[in-house]
Amino acid sequence: MVQDQMAVDGSLGGITNESAAVVNAPANVSASSLEQLYSPILIRRGLSGQKDDRISAFEVPEDTQYTSSVFGGEHPGPTRQELDPYFTTVLDGDDNTPMKVCDFHFGNWFTKTENNEPLELNLRKTTRDIDAALVSHFRGPMILSGWGFDHADLPVPYYTSNDVPDGETGGYSFDTNFINNRATWKSGPIDLKWDYQRKVWGAGHQILVGVADQDITAPENPCVPTCFRMKVLRRTLPPEIEEDEAGNPTVTNWHLNEEITVFNRDPSLEQPLILNKVFVIAVRVNYEWLPLWVGCPAGEDCPGGSSEFKNDAGSIISSRGDCFCFLSAKEEELLFSKSTAEDCEEGDNDAQAP
Repeated sequence: MVQDQMAVDGSLGGITNESAAVVNAPANVSASSLEQLYSPILIRRGLSGQKDDRISAFEVPEDTQYTSSVFGGEHPGPTRQELDPYFTTVLDGDDNTPMKVCDFHFGNWFTKTENNEPLELNLRKTTRDIDAALVSHFRGPMILSGWGFDHADLPVPYYTSNDVPDGETGGYSFDTNFINNRATWKSGPIDLKWDYQRKVWGAGHQILVGVADQDITAPENPCVPTCFRMKVLRRTLPPEIEEDEAGNPTVTNWHLNEEITVFNRDPSLEQPLILNKVFVIAVRVNYEWLPLWVGCPAGEDCPGGSSEFKNDAGSIISSRGDCFCFLSAKEEELLFSKSTAEDCEEGDNDAQAP
């Protein structure tokens, strides 16, 4: 059954033309001025907004107390520092580089004070020594209208029981009128969450996997957690590659040597350490890492050892261990300094919500 359809056209006409269109068909013409779609943002290189700024500004990630990683503030995941499109550090570690090599054209650029450059909106006519950018980007909460799938992977929109064509199954079949009838689409605000530590808008909880590196002890009650360290496992190869030419594993703790502190609020959860064998899935909730799953293995410690790294004399530091996705103690000592993540005290956590 084909429903009545409304043709959809778009334009960026002047206010006079838009007003006339609305008057002629007030129920069928949408109109939005640009401030409904965009908002000004001040982005200072490597800094948060200043006290006298009157415009919302990017902020510097907070240093975490209980994690050790390569991302900004030692967070085990990207922060404003990596995701900043104007002053990212992912190219070469220098937040000056992006503005010197990017393909941007126009913006309100603030060059370094000592350059004494005149105001110039064309980036390519400046020295590209940019200390701040005052630009416009999407306003939030963002609004989206469209079709897709829901949380049960069912089609949206789907046929109602009264409209199902022969041979189709109600909730499991798209209402095919969606292709030309936008009235069937679902519309609403996008539910993003602000992360006060990483200084980014994100969707969903971050989940990491790894192994416990300490005994897991049970707390007396959920209000006063115990904690344990977890070595993080990261995939190091593209998903289509099972192993590299040397036969190295797809996930390791070698390259980033990340550790997080996991807080145990479950009085029924305890597990003694068996080196490199207690598998843990941890989820970040309320600004602290919590165990989503903890394995209960039996047996002896599983020695690490990658056989991939050499000392200053050119000799292999450690032979390949049974748990070769982890470094040996000797490799850790020679390749990495002591983790910057602090051991937790009873009742501590690293929640920094306002």
